Amino acid sequence: MRRGAIVITSIAMAIAAEPAGAQSARQVSAADSGRAYVWIDGSYQSVGLPSVGNFGVQGLLPATTTPGGSEKHDPRLNGYGINGGIGYVFAPGVFSPLWGSNVRIELSGNYVRADGTSFAERAPVTNVNLTALPLTGVAFGITGCGGATCVTRSSLSSDYTAWNIDLKAKSDFWSGAWTVSPSIAIVGGRADTNQHLAQQTFLDGAFLPLVGYDMNAALKWTDVGAKLGLETRYEFANGLNAGLIGSAGLVHRAASMSADSSILLGVPVPRLSAVQDGRSTVPLLLNLEARVTARVMPNVTAKGFVGLNYDSDVPGLEAPQSLAFVSTGIPARIKFDAATSYYAGGGLTVSFGP
Repeated sequence: MRRGAIVITSIAMAIAAEPAGAQSARQVSAADSGRAYVWIDGSYQSVGLPSVGNFGVQGLLPATTTPGGSEKHDPRLNGYGINGGIGYVFAPGVFSPLWGSNVRIELSGNYVRADGTSFAERAPVTNVNLTALPLTGVAFGITGCGGATCVTRSSLSSDYTAWNIDLKAKSDFWSGAWTVSPSIAIVGGRADTNQHLAQQTFLDGAFLPLVGYDMNAALKWTDVGAKLGLETRYEFANGLNAGLIGSAGLVHRAASMSADSSILLGVPVPRLSAVQDGRSTVPLLLNLEARVTARVMPNVTAKGFVGLNYDSDVPGLEAPQSLAFVSTGIPARIKFDAATSYYAGGGLTVSFGP
């Protein structure tokens, strides 16, 4: 999902799955009974997540002003997706022709795993006082660069997993070599993001850091909602098709966050802090995919695809805020940012029955 989510990153891939029996309906006579099918896909996943910035070390100039921001990370994770489903195509005559041909239902699920590490460095500063904000937002103590130059560097490690299931109804409408397939699906799922930020500030030429900051955060969210899908494809030859698939949906998303941090600022004992937060939203989920399918055996279809997923409200981390030497602050909390993820892969569909 995002760039997730992401929700929820690969539900639309399941919505786009097409049974081989539906593709070959023009070439065979109407069956007296329905047919079942199964499919499985594998894919590369590029997952976007909300930015993480302004945690830990902050600049103060003069010492009584609002702390200034620190470096920023824009996580982009790499991983894989596994998707599969089972469906049933109803026999002709079960439903009115108004519902189209090859009316079918499908239960499918998918799993996405991705991780990555990003690095960032704040522009060097000279003659600036520094503080480090705990997650509670209450500033404590200052140190300074003096006449030297201070440089702040950090790394952000992110780990993302998501699973989703959907129950979908779909049918086909034909016009010459073109087929249009609308669908509707009930969807649900869960995603988890774990992030670790390690940050150090050095005086120019120094071996040991002037300030050290370390944060661990866990974000979890669940989705329940519905999607509408539409697939258009063109048959170039018997069993060879190319087309576009799109979907749009709304889900109710409940998110929770827990985080802790430690700060070393001029003393050998770290300052510890921890926060928790919970929020909900109703994100818009969009998918667009290009797909090519080819029937390699009478009941077996191979496919290749590339696509993107857009999630309007992927949970992320909003940094704490504080005024220097004030006993109150705004703790770190959940924020919702838009993110886009990309994927590419292939798979097989096998149909059973006449």
